[in-house]
Amino acid sequence: MRVLICDDEQIIVEQIRNMIESHFSGYEITGIKSSKELFEILDAESDLVFDVVFIDLVLHEESGINLGMFISRKMPEAKIIFVSGHIEKVPEIFFSVKPYGFITKPIEPIMLCRHLANIEDELEREEKAFDYFIKGKKRTLRFTDILYVESDRNKILIHSVNEDITIIDRLDNIEKTFPKCFIRCHKSYFVNMKYVVEYNKTNFVLINSQSINISRSRKDEVERRFFAFKGGMT
Repeated sequence: MRVLICDDEQIIVEQIRNMIESHFSGYEITGIKSSKELFEILDAESDLVFDVVFIDLVLHEESGINLGMFISRKMPEAKIIFVSGHIEKVPEIFFSVKPYGFITKPIEPIMLCRHLANIEDELEREEKAFDYFIKGKKRTLRFTDILYVESDRNKILIHSVNEDITIIDRLDNIEKTFPKCFIRCHKSYFVNMKYVVEYNKTNFVLINSQSINISRSRKDEVERRFFAFKGGMT
């Protein structure tokens, strides 16, 4: 897994590097101090993609949020984790960048390792697929390609990035087979939180502009799991 660490304090870069190397293996780690260094790296290798990016909110005199926005556009699959002592900035970064998480300084190894362990688990499960049958023929659909799942009486409507699929089943039956990036927000809906671009206590708005209702009975659990998934501090 490729990791990028963006912090203008070399001691922080090395601290994060040492935490990762002490608990994980097989990681390719790059440390930089500014966006200029990142642009130089990308100029040398334009198709370079990082799986995980740690960003300080302030790099020299530039905004870590702006850098996060650039990385999010350039590498939409990258898991961005902000690292800072400025807790008051949390609402701003989650509104502007929609990062994977936020870790406070001084950095607690257990928090950093928890994020990376979750990411490893998610990347592994993303490669898995949902098996279903149509007219007796087995087919598969990657979980990462599913936007949301909808129940319609005894039918299941699977809305993916490429097509809509109808199968005969119940939402209760298939729910347990889906990875934790999916959440049951309503008796009739199961949503992939990776595709949520807007959230409030009554609904999710997905990347395709589809609005999904959140039932009153589930709103507290949905809020807890959604912010935990997005990396909210727990």
